[in-house]
Amino acid sequence: MDFVHRHQYRLDQHVERGRAKGIGNYLHILLTTGNLLLSQIKRIAAALECEPKLELKRDHWAQIRDCLEAYYRALDQLLETTVVRYLDALLDSASSAAISSEFAESLPGLIALLERALRHRDEMLALQQAWLVVVTPNGESISGPGFFKALLSPEKWPTFAQRVHELEARLKNRLIV
Repeated sequence: MDFVHRHQYRLDQHVERGRAKGIGNYLHILLTTGNLLLSQIKRIAAALECEPKLELKRDHWAQIRDCLEAYYRALDQLLETTVVRYLDALLDSASSAAISSEFAESLPGLIALLERALRHRDEMLALQQAWLVVVTPNGESISGPGFFKALLSPEKWPTFAQRVHELEARLKNRLIV
């Protein structure tokens, strides 16, 4: 997460400058950071798939849920920074057509990244239900323990996914795609 925070700072600097000439650099940082977050999510999924049944202590499962939530919240912040703050700053200094042409090459990669992030959550849900067993302090085993009140829970996830879809649509609309 230190890498993500350092690069979020760099993205914030681009927002403050708001110049079209830095779009390529901004998008490179954005995609690199987003792909790093996705690779961390996939690493957790790979760990869950490594054994037919993976037994974890309750606290360890809580740490994993917290990490997943942090990764998804960081993705949300990257998207918010891009769609709202960065595009606002750019549109104040350059034409929509110029900005769109600069975004054109990287936009499909950004959209694919967002779609993969949403799919990874569904995979994670299926994996934890099928393979994960949490062992409580009293020795009780709980299969498919769920995400409780975390962002990936069935109660919270639809709102988060809808927000990602709305920001994606707003991005496309602002870039005249």
